[in-house]
Amino acid sequence: ANMTTRMLGRLRFVDSGKDDALMKKTEQALRDRGVEPVWVSGDLKAEQVNKESIYILENFDTPPFKLLARKCRLVGPGVVLAHLQRGLPLPAAMQPVFSLAMLNVVACFTQPGPREKRDQLCERVLLMGGKVQGDFTRHVTHLIAGQVGSTKYNVARQLGIPVMLPSWVEDCWERGLDDVVYAADEGVLSHHRCPPLTGCTITVTGLDEGTRKQVSELCRKHGGVYSGELVKDTCTRSEEH
Repeated sequence: ANMTTRMLGRLRFVDSGKDDALMKKTEQALRDRGVEPVWVSGDLKAEQVNKESIYILENFDTPPFKLLARKCRLVGPGVVLAHLQRGLPLPAAMQPVFSLAMLNVVACFTQPGPREKRDQLCERVLLMGGKVQGDFTRHVTHLIAGQVGSTKYNVARQLGIPVMLPSWVEDCWERGLDDVVYAADEGVLSHHRCPPLTGCTITVTGLDEGTRKQVSELCRKHGGVYSGELVKDTCTRSEEH
């Protein structure tokens, strides 16, 4: 308990001049623990940075981030709240951590989209306390797929590894700006599981209009796109009846 109190006493709130609800909530949670919050100016200079302190910043897309990320431990307010609420550890590494939403998540990607999107998703997983692996190994806890059908996707399905849409990462990040979120909670996972037809364009021939409409609705329901025409290079599944 004394060690935890000493650790909490090293926290420094960075004042960005904005009235941030999550920072206020964190401030109150510290007071409830008997720790008086300490604020520092958002205009602090490099020589004012104390490497023993843990700085709290509500937005990593700000000038103080660039200064602090290189010199000390930097966290978002959600990290401190998760520590206080669930006993999750405060990060020990110098790498900035915005939240602990993806703590214990080891993510692997397959066909998530353009390189820029993949890079952004990877960065956000890391900033939310998770890990990223390029290869699909036994350590992977979640596969993030932009479409179905790859070797990684098939292996994940065979092993019972959850396959998630890229929106899982994006939603956790956005929600983490205003509240404490845990990516592995079922209420979060259930909204972003990868449907079995994701990335598939399907067309059928020889069916009456009513049946085609049913097929179209089923495609949409399971993440696919129904096409009334067989178009070269866009159709991934074709069925004749």
